[in-house]
Amino acid sequence: MDWYWHTDIFSSVCERDKRLRRVDPLDFYAAQLKRCTAESRPILRAEQDWRGFGQPYFKVWPSMALAFSNTEIDIPSAALRLPYPAFAILFPRRGDNPFEPRPVRSLLVHEREEQARILSLIAVVEQDDGEQDVLCMTTDMTADTIEECFSWMRSKKTSGIGAKTREALQRIAVCTAFFGIDQHELVAPDITRREVYAVARANVRGDRSRIEKIMRKAGERLGFKIGQEIELPLPHVNILHRGRPEDERPERSYAHMRRGHMRWQAHGERHSQRKLIFIAPTMVRHDLPLSSSQGYKITDQ
Repeated sequence: MDWYWHTDIFSSVCERDKRLRRVDPLDFYAAQLKRCTAESRPILRAEQDWRGFGQPYFKVWPSMALAFSNTEIDIPSAALRLPYPAFAILFPRRGDNPFEPRPVRSLLVHEREEQARILSLIAVVEQDDGEQDVLCMTTDMTADTIEECFSWMRSKKTSGIGAKTREALQRIAVCTAFFGIDQHELVAPDITRREVYAVARANVRGDRSRIEKIMRKAGERLGFKIGQEIELPLPHVNILHRGRPEDERPERSYAHMRRGHMRWQAHGERHSQRKLIFIAPTMVRHDLPLSSSQGYKITDQ
């Protein structure tokens, strides 16, 4: 399946003037924000933060986009946490795009704190002539529940995009944020299965030069740097015997990272009530040395 990439303002400007490719993107956005209009400011801020955090992205397949679009999210708005302050959601090209006849190429999700908590959605929509429209939607996230926040956005009209598509994009953005927090493996290197196997074989042989060559060629083909392997802490547990089987107890040999996740927390009289809370990532047994396992990160362009 062929996917769109999120083309931001800086990339578009560089296509017209190749000399700007030598300019730092963050410097470009800082200069633009000094003289921009109020209408374009949310877009520039979102793209500046997205660039600053290494252009993280998630791919949403058509079937998942349909499922997310019809998911009711009647939970406290305070429970929403973004995996990054700004991240892109990519959709497949024409034929597989869930938003025909005007495909949505990508969606940039950005959170900012001003007088209120604001969620900005910047949608890149393809026109009939192949050009693109950039549409900005903002949601005030101070309502009690996420569904109430959606109701507030439904009252606002966005030119160039229908109400049904606008609501679907809201739900896709929020669902992707929850998956991004709890399922870190969704952000993975964008390389082919053949390249994955080639890297695995080279890793067994200890051929680092071969691995670097494969990754470099994949990055050249995609037009941006892809994820690279990093070391993540992995728990190791030993069973200590205390003479009798019933005295056995587990003891960790290494510290490890417990990932962030959502949980229904019991509270109130006799723990009869439940509220959804976010458990932040935490290091378990930080007094012990770290082991390692393989993970991935997305690098800067």
